[in-house]
Amino acid sequence: MNAVAAIPTREQIDRFQELLSLYPQFEPETTHYFADGMYCRHVVQPEDSCVLGKEHAKPHFFVLLEGSMTVVGSGYRMKITAPRVLSCVPGDKRALYAHTRSVYMTIHKTDKTDLDEIEAELIRDDGKALFDSANKLKFDVPKFRELTVCVIANERPGFWSDWSKEEQLLYSEDRWEEFSRLLGYTDKQIEQFREWLGMIAQARKAGLNPYVYIHDLATGAALENLRDDSRGEILKSSRLAGEDSP
Repeated sequence: MNAVAAIPTREQIDRFQELLSLYPQFEPETTHYFADGMYCRHVVQPEDSCVLGKEHAKPHFFVLLEGSMTVVGSGYRMKITAPRVLSCVPGDKRALYAHTRSVYMTIHKTDKTDLDEIEAELIRDDGKALFDSANKLKFDVPKFRELTVCVIANERPGFWSDWSKEEQLLYSEDRWEEFSRLLGYTDKQIEQFREWLGMIAQARKAGLNPYVYIHDLATGAALENLRDDSRGEILKSSRLAGEDSP
């Protein structure tokens, strides 16, 4: 929860959802109840776990029956202890961190009893292009990190002044494959880099920032380059293929 701003924006809540997708997932123990136009969802959440809910389309109640939680949403953060009742407004999307084993209910007004129909009525589409039905990110983060490790390991030493005039020209014109072949990269290494660029494009098309998932790898590589750059040439030779800015 420390990754979320003290009073986060909705965009920060969505990005937090991306971050949570990197961690081991679990399914909270959930029981469903129905009674005369009402639907109640009873949830048991383990200690030291975090659940991020979907965006609700209608008002409802959240009732903490047992335990202690930090609740974070767009524009608010609060620590609550049972018993506690919260009245939730449409458009709300909450992250729930359980300091202790916590038990809570959400209570909704609906005549439906089919769970898929209930979700269609009560939940807004808040990013289903990014997340599947299990709320799992539609982006293969482990594969992207694995490719990143390969790309970094394949990188050959040298900066702008170490390249020939032809290599500098190819680099400037973004003809990265020809440039790579002149530097001696193998077909396999070139294909790995092509796949890596493809995954970056895939993430951006889905509205994701792919660099969130490799910041540790990229930072380590950047520090090594800085140590080797005695002539201050990194800005001349640090542009991703297909991008205009360094």
